[in-house]
Order: sequence, then C-alpha cells, then structure tokens
Amino acid sequence: MFAAAIARARESAAVTVFAPPSELEAIRAAHGPQARVSHRPGSVLGPWCEAADAVDAVLLADVLVGLPDADAVHALRRAAESLAQGGRLLVLCDLIEPDEAYDHDLEHQLIEFALSGGGGRTLDGHLALFADAGLAVAERLALPWGYTVFELTPSSS
Repeated sequence: MFAAAIARARESAAVTVFAPPSELEAIRAAHGPQARVSHRPGSVLGPWCEAADAVDAVLLADVLVGLPDADAVHALRRAAESLAQGGRLLVLCDLIEPDEAYDHDLEHQLIEFALSGGGGRTLDGHLALFADAGLAVAERLALPWGYTVFELTPSSS
C-alpha cells in the first residue's frame, strides 16, 4: 500500500519492498503487480544493500514494534547505512501515550512484548532507540489515528 502510493506520487521513484518471503507472498496476493514496485526477500536485521545500491529513502512502517530494543537499534543502523548521501530514513510508528491508553491498548502491548520482546514504545522510548542507533530526529510529523512519522538523519556527534 505504501509502496504503490509512493510510486504514484513520484513518477521518478522506483520502490522496493523489503520483507520476509512469507510477507512478500501476502503483499503480492493482496496488491498484485504494481508499476515501479519490486519485491526483495530479506530481514530488517540482515544486510540491506551494497554501497553501490544505496537508496534515497527507507521507510520502516510499523517495523520496530515487533523488535526488542537491541534488534530495533540494529535495524535502524542497517537502514541508515543503506542510504545514499542526503538520503532519508523514515520511521512510521504508533506512539504509546500511557496517560491516554485504554486497558486493551496496554494489554496488546504486553502480549507483543511477551511474544517478541518488543512492543509499542513511548516518544521517549523511540527517541532513546534513535539515539542509540546514532540517529537524530530531523522532523516529526503527527498523522491521524495516533501515528507518527520520524525523519531521521545521522547524528553529528
């Protein structure tokens, strides 16, 4: 869905969806072939691309929620390493607001933590991951339904 929207919005964009093979099968079944959208099997924890294949942008859409902190930091570093000079790392996530969360929201996060060691994170939790990965927030954009997009760049420190 994101890949097709990006390809439609930017005629010069070639979009690669990078996901485990099982997810790629589901994506292909749900969305069919799309112009300028390709699929590549892999894991956010594995190698992304060679330096010669550096990309202009990486979008991690709801990826960090299923990863423990150490794995999330590793995935963020790998994604940032795959960027061409001046490229952008975008992270789409659903921030947990403890004071505003419903019991079911918190139950869902507890189950996610038990299953994967990850789960939803607060703003401070995300900022800590970004800092640990050597990334700084260039921009933060709030979207409807509680979603947030962070544009990240390598820290200057």
